[in-house]
Amino acid sequence: LKTTLAAALASDRLELFLEPVAALPQRSIKGYEATLRLKGVPPEEADLRRVATATGLRADLDRLLVERAAQVLRILRARNREATALCRIGGESLTAEPFRAALDALGRSDPALSAAVTLEIAEAEYEALDTAGRESMSALAEKGFTFSLCDLGRLRPALAEAGTLGVNRLRIAADELLRAQT
Repeated sequence: LKTTLAAALASDRLELFLEPVAALPQRSIKGYEATLRLKGVPPEEADLRRVATATGLRADLDRLLVERAAQVLRILRARNREATALCRIGGESLTAEPFRAALDALGRSDPALSAAVTLEIAEAEYEALDTAGRESMSALAEKGFTFSLCDLGRLRPALAEAGTLGVNRLRIAADELLRAQT
């Protein structure tokens, strides 16, 4: 899968998949969760994020994900100004130059669109960010990007600091919430 992923990135054989995020009870679509898939490979067989991280291709994969999501959002927002996309990225991508350059260009070209893109980071990767990673988050937040934390295992990241870095959403598993109530 490692060589397949590298070849797919080089030959543009990755496709964007948008899964609607609906609000209950009306079932109105509030946004989309964006992921990349290898063309012709069932998604359950390809853990692209894990493979990309292990091979040093994560920033390239994340850059492509955000760029493709922004392209689709331009079309969706022509009909629905509230359309948003949630893109799960790796913490190391925040300091990778090609990834940052793509986000900087998006922020300059269309600030309203950059505000519609939420970058999601796992709690463990957020906590492992160094000073450069946190500064990058802060700079991206100033350009309008928002952040979300996912895979919260302890329900106690440094939320005050996270808020100042542009984190405005948390994705918490229902069983974790129920456990916290007891």
